[in-house]
Order: sequence, then structure tokens, then C-alpha cells
Amino acid sequence: MIKGVYSAASSLEALQQAQDLLAADVANVGTNGFRASRAAEGEFLRQLVYQVGGFGGLTANTPTVGTGAVQDVTSIDLSQGPLRQTGRSLDLALDGDGFFALQAADGSVRYTRDGRFSLDALGHLVAGDGSLALGTNGPLTVQGGEIGVAADGTVTDAAGKTMDRLRIEALPAGSLQRVGSSEFRAGEPGAPATAKVVQGALEGSNVNLVRTMTAMMEVLRAYEASQRLLQMQDQTLSTAATQVGAV
Repeated sequence: MIKGVYSAASSLEALQQAQDLLAADVANVGTNGFRASRAAEGEFLRQLVYQVGGFGGLTANTPTVGTGAVQDVTSIDLSQGPLRQTGRSLDLALDGDGFFALQAADGSVRYTRDGRFSLDALGHLVAGDGSLALGTNGPLTVQGGEIGVAADGTVTDAAGKTMDRLRIEALPAGSLQRVGSSEFRAGEPGAPATAKVVQGALEGSNVNLVRTMTAMMEVLRAYEASQRLLQMQDQTLSTAATQVGAV
């Protein structure tokens, strides 16, 4: 009977985490290059066993007695967001699979789909947070302030001279860790990307607002159901304790 309380309580926690992810998606529906999160729930005991190495012979097909829910896998939705034209030469969008590579202030490499770049005092092409846009030869420096960018990421100066090519990498969703709203770390090396660069455009968030709001309502109903189950378990325990005490 106590297990029923634990199961209901763990379900409430997992549903709250799912609702938080959905709320973050809604909050970033207008953020350039934002990628929505996708979460799944798992069975608590099974996930714990996998994390500590397993009890000899326990596999994905081994039946277990339910022990409540836990937030299992949170992945990044890599589907394409809408492109909008801006006419600004330093606005770059990716059409297809891939990420712009950036060098953060600590020297680490990060990845983004937010292509709203600008120039710093040294002529470096930088992202909104000051991270340096990387080319194949390192941080990309722009001569003269105006650039041309071909579909393959080749960058030319105002005179048409090739300066470098943007470093654009394809990354599996499972390797990405979110840093801020539109940047990511990658847990494994990237591969050459198939995305085409569109100059004078930006990619919007890939959050589907209608679908996300519907999911939030479903999670809310599931949360309310778990609350009622927890209350029922509490009432049952209270009744049992009263009856046992009266014997």
C-alpha cells in the first residue's frame, strides 16, 4: 500500500518535470534557432537498475512490479524551423541538418542554429552572446564589414575574395546538452552537414505552439489524476491505520 503512495508521488514529480520542459518551449517560441525538447517517462526501478549497472540478468524485456515513474530521456527536436527573410548580410540561416560551430569565452566549442551574427571591435564574426563564429581555420575575421556567404558556407569579402568557410556540423540529438536557450554542447564529434546557408535570413523556433499547448493540457490532466490517486492512497492508509488501531 505504501508503494502506491510512492508510485503516485513519483508520477507527480515526473509530470512536473515534463510540464517544465513544455513551458520552456512555449517561452522560447519566438527565439531564433530554438530547438524544442522531447521527454519520455520510464519505470523507476528499471531506470535505477540500468544506472547502477543492473541486477544480473535484468534486461529491457524483464517484467518488474511497477514502482512509479521517473523522467527518462530528454532529447532535442532537430526538425527544421521556419525561415524568414531579413535582408541583413550578417543574418544567416541553415536550411537542413547542421549547426554553426562557435568558440565560447572558455575556449570550448558550442553549436547553434541562431544565425544572428555581428562584428566585434576586432572584426570577428560573433554570435549574440559574444562567442566567435568558427570557420575551417578557426575564428572567422571579416574584412571591410560586408560579406557574402554561399550556400556551402564559403565566406567572401566585399571584393569577392574567399576568406574561409563556416564550420557547420551535423550532430545527433542524443549527444546535445543545452547551454542557454539556443546553444548546445556536443558529447561526441560532429560530421559534415548537409545544410545550406541562406544569407539575409534567420531561422525561427521549431516549437509547434498548438501541439505544445495540447501536450501541456494532457500533462495537466495526468497530474490531476495522479493527485487524486495519491489522495485515495492516503485515505486508504488512514482508514487502515484507524481500523488496525481499533482491534
